[in-house]
Amino acid sequence: HELRTPLNGVLGVFSLINQQQESEPFKALLNTGITAARLLMAYISDLLDFFSLRENSFSVVPAPFNLFTSVQRCVNIMELCAK
Repeated sequence: HELRTPLNGVLGVFSLINQQQESEPFKALLNTGITAARLLMAYISDLLDFFSLRENSFSVVPAPFNLFTSVQRCVNIMELCAK
C-alpha cells in the first residue's frame, strides 16, 4: 500500500545507519525510532484492516504476541517524550 512504502524506506534507512553506528547512545535513539516506525506501521495496517472489515473483505487470523514486550516498547517511546 502507498502508505507503507515510505515508512518501509524510513525503517530501512534507520536499520542501515544503526548497523554502521558505534555510539551506544545514538544506537539507542535509532532503536527507539525503529520501534516507533514499526508501531506506526502496525497502526496503518490496523486502519487498512478496519476499512477492509467495513467492505466485508476481511478475515481474522490469530497471531501470538507478547503483551509485556508490546507495553515495554510503548513505554520506551513515551519515555523519550517525557524527558
